[in-house]
Amino acid sequence: YLSDKSTNTQTSSLNSFNNNTRKVEHIEKTSHLDSVSILLYFGAFLFVAAMGLFVVYSGVSGWVRTIIVLVTALAFYIFGSWIYKTRPVLQVAGLSYVGIGVAIMPLVGVAAFNFIEGVNANIVWFATSLLCLALYAHALVSVRKPLLSYIFIFTILSTFESSIAVLSMPAYYFGWIMIGTGLMLQAISEWKNIWP
Repeated sequence: YLSDKSTNTQTSSLNSFNNNTRKVEHIEKTSHLDSVSILLYFGAFLFVAAMGLFVVYSGVSGWVRTIIVLVTALAFYIFGSWIYKTRPVLQVAGLSYVGIGVAIMPLVGVAAFNFIEGVNANIVWFATSLLCLALYAHALVSVRKPLLSYIFIFTILSTFESSIAVLSMPAYYFGWIMIGTGLMLQAISEWKNIWP
């Protein structure tokens, strides 16, 4: 009888020890992951800032700058999407790379407008808006993070506004397009399966 009682006490002590060890390991993993997330987001911010400085202060031609920014944004986005989908342990890193690609993409238009000679500003605005709209729509569907929804809304608005500028329509159409875009997005948000 004493040996059974002793065995039960030892078993419960061992289970308690294992549970406490698991809790400590979980806390260590979580705090490590939070530190990694902070470093990734800080690194992403620095990289986007560096890309902006490259666009402004680089000595190469405008076409080369624009192409380098475009290739960099697409490479980060594609690589980040691949990591996010295929490596569950590294999803935070994949999301950071997707964010870098999404944040750099508007700089393609900035580089094209400022450094390529003879480019129509309205067409650059419209082309950049369409490019960002396609990229953000894909990111919104594949990653499904709420922040991308807000960025996507502004990109839709930018696309419609730039189309007005390309068509050289009167200024009051900008207001009508803003109202129409808001109504359209509200209607889409009512359909739960369409809007993430």
